[in-house]
Amino acid sequence: MSDYPSNELECPHCGATFSYELTRCPNCGVNIYFPEEEEDGEFSQTFSNFVDSFRLPLGILAGWIAAIVLSFSLYLPIRFAFTVPQSQYVLYAIVVACIAAGTFAGGFVTVRVAKENVILDALLVGLVGIGIDIVILLREWGNVLPFPSVTLGWLLILAAGYVGAKVAEKVLQRATVETLFVVPPTEENLYQDLFIKVGYDHDIARRLIEYERQRAPQATRSQVLRNAIQRWERDNRAGPSSN
Repeated sequence: MSDYPSNELECPHCGATFSYELTRCPNCGVNIYFPEEEEDGEFSQTFSNFVDSFRLPLGILAGWIAAIVLSFSLYLPIRFAFTVPQSQYVLYAIVVACIAAGTFAGGFVTVRVAKENVILDALLVGLVGIGIDIVILLREWGNVLPFPSVTLGWLLILAAGYVGAKVAEKVLQRATVETLFVVPPTEENLYQDLFIKVGYDHDIARRLIEYERQRAPQATRSQVLRNAIQRWERDNRAGPSSN
């Protein structure tokens, strides 16, 4: 240990010395934080908060675009494909079905981007769907349909937006739950893994890390640790059988 004094840290809590590769004292468990890492963390948090402040308006805008594009993409080809007269109720049912599909997609996209406010997102996208419905009604129909039929169509459009938003919410919740059980290995965990594999010998661990760092000077510290672990495993796989 004394051969590498510059590579050792002293715990400010218990006084134990340990490798600079660790960020937690192996004796008392206290965390060691470096100022530059804290500054990076504060910057990352500030940037994350800045991005989050725009999630809701961006999500709503994305949902509106998705609803409008899909609604008209479905409706226009069907509209111009008619070769024989149809009942106005049949035509209106097709209009509602196309717009409902659009608002479902819009609600889904909005919540996926905004990641919050399911009710508000669904309502705003649904209102856009109703606006599309009114535009088509005024453009295509000389005679206004009975109000109950129009109202039923609007309710279906609002419901489709809400269902799309709820589906997106469920997808996000499932993804969040899955990530709770998948903890990405940190640099400390990777070093601890290597440290255990080499029989708790810091000198061997340092030599392996330095060797991999020389082989891949552009690699990140985490990747260097992974490479060292993989090399140790390869080199020692045949070890017991050869003795």
